[in-house]
Amino acid sequence: MKNVIVGLLILVAGAQAHATSMKRYMAAELTSFRFQPGSTLANRRINGGNVQIDFMTKTITLTLNPAFHCPSGAMCAMVMPAPQVITLPLTKVTSGHCNQNIFIARENNLPVDGIDQTLTVIDNSNNNCKYLVAIPATE
Repeated sequence: MKNVIVGLLILVAGAQAHATSMKRYMAAELTSFRFQPGSTLANRRINGGNVQIDFMTKTITLTLNPAFHCPSGAMCAMVMPAPQVITLPLTKVTSGHCNQNIFIARENNLPVDGIDQTLTVIDNSNNNCKYLVAIPATE
C-alpha cells in the first residue's frame, strides 16, 4: 500500500512540474506598424504597442498606443490618450514552411451587424530558413 501512495505522489509532483514549465503567455513589443490603407487605424498616429498571446484563456490581445498630439500654439491637457485594445479568441495555430509558429485569432460579428476582425501573429523564434541580408556596399 505504501508503494502505491508513493507512486501517486511522484506522478502528481511530475504533473505539477510539467504544468508550471509550460508557457502561460507570449508577449512582444511592437515598434513599427503597417495598417490597411483607408482604415481608421491607418489615419491615427500610433507610436507603440504590444501583442500578447494568452494560452490559458486562448486569446490574442493587441494594444496600440496612440501618439500624444497637440497642435502648435494650442492649449492641450497633458494627458496621454487611452490605448486601443483589441482582444480576439485564438482560433488556429499552425506552422510555417520555415518552422515559424503562426497564431490566428478571429472574431466574425458580421451576422449581428458587427465587424470581421482577424489578428495573425508570426513567431519567428524557431525560424530555420537561411536569409540573405542586403548590406550597403563598402569602398
